[in-house]
Amino acid sequence: RRGGAMDMLEGADLWSDHHNRVMYDRGCPWREDPSNCSIAIYPKAASEGLYALSLQFMESVDTILTRYAPAKRSTWESVWDLPQESEDFHGDFAEVVYRPEREAVLHSDDSLKFVLSQFEGDLYKGYIQIVRIVGHEMTIHLDQVHFELRLMYGLYLSLMLPTYLLTRPELDLLRSHFCDGDGDADDQD
Repeated sequence: RRGGAMDMLEGADLWSDHHNRVMYDRGCPWREDPSNCSIAIYPKAASEGLYALSLQFMESVDTILTRYAPAKRSTWESVWDLPQESEDFHGDFAEVVYRPEREAVLHSDDSLKFVLSQFEGDLYKGYIQIVRIVGHEMTIHLDQVHFELRLMYGLYLSLMLPTYLLTRPELDLLRSHFCDGDGDADDQD
């Protein structure tokens, strides 16, 4: 948003008022009905703007990781338990076990419900709107650059092409016409 990373000199915070209104102003313009910004789990989260909603999301993720982090395994255990040279193993999980007793947690923990709801809820829709805003503004800038490049190419052609197509006397006649203003090449001598 602010730039200074990944070869970005300036971020959207510095040049896009529309982006800043969605990110920082109160309200939820990404909703079909922006007058109602409440979320059942955290009623004020969406009404404070997309940035505040993002902070609430990250805080909820931190809470979830603190509450439900897996037990640490020893270095030797993790090395010996990984399947070696298995075609089915892609480095993500050695084994996934469904635990029905953990499913109840998904329905009772507010942080989990909030995080899961945001993958198709307000956070997702808000960031989709930001992507559209930035894409539209980028298109405007690129169209302007494209226009200027075409203009410079047109000027180049209009100035340089006659030097390749016309003979020396024709160029002198053309130059005298534009320099004198009356079009008479003989008056220049």
